[in-house]
Amino acid sequence: MPLISTALRWFWRGIRRGDWLWLWIAVVIASTSVTLVEQVAQTVQKSMLSKAAESLSADLVIRSTRPIESSWQQWAEENQLATSETLSLTTMALHQDQFQMVMLKGVSANYPLRGQLRTQNHKNLNELGDSAVFADPQLAGLLGLELGNKLTLGAQDFVALDWLSDQDVFQATFSQFAPQVILPIEQIDALGLLGPGSRATFELGFSGAAQALDELYLRLVEADEPHWQIIQARAPTPDLERALNTAWLFLDLASLATVLVAGLAILIASQFYLKRWTATLALLRATGATSRRLVSLFALQLTFLAVFASGLGILLGLALFYLLTPVLANYFSPLVIAAPGTAMLLGLLSGTLALWTFSWPAFYRAMQVSPLSVLRQDLSPKSALTALLVSLVLLFLLMSLLLNNQLLIWALPSLLIGGALLALLAGLLLWGLVKVQPFTRGWLRVAIAGLTRAPGLVVTQLVAIGLVIFVLLVMSFVRHDLLNAWQATLPADMPDTFVMNIQPDQHEGVARLLAEQNLTAELVPMVRGRLVAKNDQPMRASQFDEPRAKRLLEREANIAVLSAPPNYNRITAQLPINQWQTDLPGVSIEAEIAELFGLALGDVLTYDLIGETRQYQVRSLREVDWQSFRLNFFFILEPTEQSLPITYITNFQSNLDETATLALRLAINEQFSGVLWVDARAMIRQIRDIMSQAAMAVTLLYMFTLVASLVVVFTATQSTQLARLRTWLLLRTLGAKQADIVKIGLTEFVLIGILGGLFAASLGQLASMLIAHFWLELSVGFNPWIWLSAIVMSALLLLLIGWLTQRHPLRQTPKQLLQALQAD
Repeated sequence: MPLISTALRWFWRGIRRGDWLWLWIAVVIASTSVTLVEQVAQTVQKSMLSKAAESLSADLVIRSTRPIESSWQQWAEENQLATSETLSLTTMALHQDQFQMVMLKGVSANYPLRGQLRTQNHKNLNELGDSAVFADPQLAGLLGLELGNKLTLGAQDFVALDWLSDQDVFQATFSQFAPQVILPIEQIDALGLLGPGSRATFELGFSGAAQALDELYLRLVEADEPHWQIIQARAPTPDLERALNTAWLFLDLASLATVLVAGLAILIASQFYLKRWTATLALLRATGATSRRLVSLFALQLTFLAVFASGLGILLGLALFYLLTPVLANYFSPLVIAAPGTAMLLGLLSGTLALWTFSWPAFYRAMQVSPLSVLRQDLSPKSALTALLVSLVLLFLLMSLLLNNQLLIWALPSLLIGGALLALLAGLLLWGLVKVQPFTRGWLRVAIAGLTRAPGLVVTQLVAIGLVIFVLLVMSFVRHDLLNAWQATLPADMPDTFVMNIQPDQHEGVARLLAEQNLTAELVPMVRGRLVAKNDQPMRASQFDEPRAKRLLEREANIAVLSAPPNYNRITAQLPINQWQTDLPGVSIEAEIAELFGLALGDVLTYDLIGETRQYQVRSLREVDWQSFRLNFFFILEPTEQSLPITYITNFQSNLDETATLALRLAINEQFSGVLWVDARAMIRQIRDIMSQAAMAVTLLYMFTLVASLVVVFTATQSTQLARLRTWLLLRTLGAKQADIVKIGLTEFVLIGILGGLFAASLGQLASMLIAHFWLELSVGFNPWIWLSAIVMSALLLLLIGWLTQRHPLRQTPKQLLQALQAD
C-alpha cells in the first residue's frame, strides 16, 4: 500500500505539472477512437441484423421451389428452435369485374418469428379465420377495394379485413412484384391454385439461440439441396452486404491507423520524457532506492496514466456515440443500441496496450541506466533486443484486439517489414541532407546542422511525420474511391421502375403510355428458357458441385433476344468471324456464368425455350454490372426468322409522384392485362440511406485520424525543443540577428516537412498503386499530385506548427531562454 500511495502521489504531482500531457492526450485519442468505432459498429450491425431478421420474419429461412421436408421442423423442435411456414404464389384477384395480379401469401399462426405483422387497424392473424385476408393498400387504388369488400381468390371469396402497413421494402419489391394478400396457410389448398405450373415458393423460418442456428445452417449447407436458397439474417441484399463489409474493413483499419498514429505520439513523447525519468531515477538510486522499488514506482505511474487516460477516452467515446444516436436513428428503425461493455473493455485495453507498447523502449532504457551513465549522458540500454521483443509482443496483443485473425496474419508482418523499410528510408533522407550541408551557407547551414546533431531522434521524427502524412494521403485516397464506388453503385440516374410481362400485341400501347408521361424506356424482348446441353452433351444439375449452378440449371431464366449486347455490357472475349457456324445463330454469355458452367467461345449450346429446343453458338463473353439496376441477362440470343414466345421488359427512372404513378398503373391494368409493374424507388432510397450512414462513419473516423495525426506532429516537434532553445541561446549570446534566428528556427521545420513529405509521397505512390490494382481494379500509373500534395501539405503544416509553437521562444532574450532551460 505505501508503494501504491507513493506512486499515486507522484503521478498526480506530475499531472499538475503537465509532465504527462502529451502521453495523456495520445492515450485519450487512442481509447476514444477505439471505443467510438466499436460501439458504432456493434450498434449498426445489431440494428441491421434486427432489421434483416424482421425482413425475413426469422433468423434463418429456407426458401424452396418444392415443399420442405418436415424432418427439419422436427430437428428444430428438438433443439429449441421456433419455426414458421409460408407459401407464396402469384395469382389474379377479382373485385367488381376488375382483375389484378397479386402475390398471395399463406402464413402459419406464429408468423412472423421476428418482428410483427403490422396492419393499419392493428388486427391479428387469429382474427382472419377462414374467410378474411389482409391486403396491400395499393389494391384500394388499383381495384377500388375497400375494407369489408369482397375479394375473389381462386375458387373462394374473402373479405378484406385490414390493410397491411410498414412492409419492408427489401422483401416487398423484387421477391414480391405485385400487391400482397395474406391469409392463413391452411386456406391455400382450398383455393385450387396449387399445381405443377403454379410456381409456388415454400419458406420455412427458424429463430432461437445463435449456437443452434449455426449448427442448423451447417446441416442445411451439408444437405446441399439444389432447389433451396438458405438465407441468414445479414444485410438485406448481397450488394449492400459487400459494400458494408468494405466499410467495416475500412473502419477496422482506420481505427488501427488512429491507434498506431497515437502510438507514435507516445513513442516520441516517451523519448522526450526519458531524460527526466533517468535524472529522477539516478537521484533516487544515489539515495539508496532499490531497482525493484523504482521499477514498481514508475510502472505503477504509467499504469495509472493508462487507466485514467483510457477511462477519459472511454467516456469521450461513449459521449460522442450518444450524441450520434439521433443521426443513427434516422437510418435504422429500430435502432438497437449495443451494450457498451465490449466497447469499454476494448477502449481500456487498447489505451493501456498502446501506452505500454510504445513507451516500453524508453521505460526499459530508463530502468537500465545507472547514475554514472546519466552523468556521462550515456542512455544506451544494456540489451535493446529485450526491449524490442517485449514491444513486439505488446504490439501483437494490441493489433489482435482491433483486427480479425485473417487481417492480423498479413497486417502484423506488413507493419514490421514496413517499419524497418521506413527507418531505412528516413535514414537515407537524413544522409542526403548531411551530404547537402557542405554546399550551403549562413542560416541554412546552421538549420541543417540543427537537424543532424541527433540523427536517431530526427529519423524517428521523419518516420512519425512521414507516416502521419502518408496515413492521411492513403485514407483520403481510399475514402474518396470507396465513396465514389458506392455512388457509382447507385448513381443518381439509375433505373428505379420495371415493367415486365408485356406481350407482343401490347408493345406499342405500353410504349405509348410511357412516352405520354415523358418516361424514356426501351422495351427489350426476352424469352423464358433453360440451358439443357453443351455440344450435344446434356447438362444436368447432378454434374455440378456448386449449389448456384444446380439452381440455375433447374429453373428457367430470363433470356434476352437482341441483335447485339447493350453498350453498358463490356465484351471481354469474342469468337473470330472465320470460326462462326453460319447455320447457327449466336449467343453472348455473361463471363461468370460461362466460368461456372465451363462454357467457351465456339461451344454450341442447346436451350429449352418454353418447350421449343433451339441451338446457338457462343460468340462473345460479357462483363455485367449486376448492381447497376439496368436490364442485364445471363444469355443474349441473336434473333432469327423463327419466332419465339417472347415478352417484353423495360425499366426507367420515374419522376412521377404517387398520384401520377397510380394513374399510369391503372391505365396499364385497364388496357393491358397481365403487365407487371415493379416500383423499386423505396428500396433504392433505403439502400442509399444506409450507404450514406456508412459513409458518415468512414468520414467520422477519418477526422479522428486527422486529430491524432496533428497530435503526433506537435509531439514530434516538441521532443527536440530543448535542443532548439540551447542553439538559440548560443546564437543570441554570439550576437546573431533576430531575423537570422527566425529563419534558422522556421527553416528547420520546413526542412523536416519537406523530408517528411518526400517520405510520405514515396509510400503514398506505392500504396495508391497497390490499392488501385488489387482492390479497386483500376489502371496503375504515376500520380504527380500525390508528390505535390504530400510535400506542400507537409511543409506548410510544419511551417504553421513551427510558427505557432516557436514565435514566443524566438522573441525571448538570452536570460529568458536560460531560465526556460533551467526550468526543464
